[in-house]
Parts: sequence; C-alpha cells; structure tokens
Amino acid sequence: MKAARYLATVVMMSGLAACSPQDPTRLKGGDELYDYYCRSCHQDTAVGAYLEQAVRAPEGLRPHEIVLMIRHGYRFDHPPVHLPQLTPEQADAIARYVQTLKQVRAE
Repeated sequence: MKAARYLATVVMMSGLAACSPQDPTRLKGGDELYDYYCRSCHQDTAVGAYLEQAVRAPEGLRPHEIVLMIRHGYRFDHPPVHLPQLTPEQADAIARYVQTLKQVRAE
C-alpha cells in the first residue's frame, strides 16, 4: 500500500513539473520565449528589456538573421548568443516577436 501511494505521489509531482510555465521546452509563443531567453540580458544592457532604448538601425536585423543568430551563433551587431536547444519554430517565434517590438518602437 505504501509503495502504491508513493508511486502515485511521484507520478503526480512529475506531472506538475511537466506543466511548469518555466519549462522552456514547452514554451511556444514568441513573447514567452523572449522573456525566458532574451529579456534579462537586454534589460541588463543599454537596449532595455523590450528594446525600448535600442538605437534604430536603418533596417535592423531581419527575422531570418535573428534566427541565424539564435540557432547558429551568427553575430551581426549583437553580442554572442547561441541557443541551439531551441527548435526552428521557437527561434522563428522569437524573431517574429522582436519584429513586433521594433514596430511598436517605430510608431
């Protein structure tokens, strides 16, 4: 009986851990992924958490360049970042979210 109760507790706790919003493998939205992987570093630099202090480049990074930077470590004019654990879809979601931040800033 004790073993069954222990097993039930372990299964329940592992199920709760899998539902954690901090499990980066489960994050899908660009805003969630940006907050998890990018925001704190941007906040600690002069660009601001949501790029509010970023110097406007004529074109800025294009979405595919952001994906190359995230997934493959390309530098462009960005400090080194390399997040190969992200799926192509997650990297694309971050890139699209960054584009929305840039659009809001431009308005």
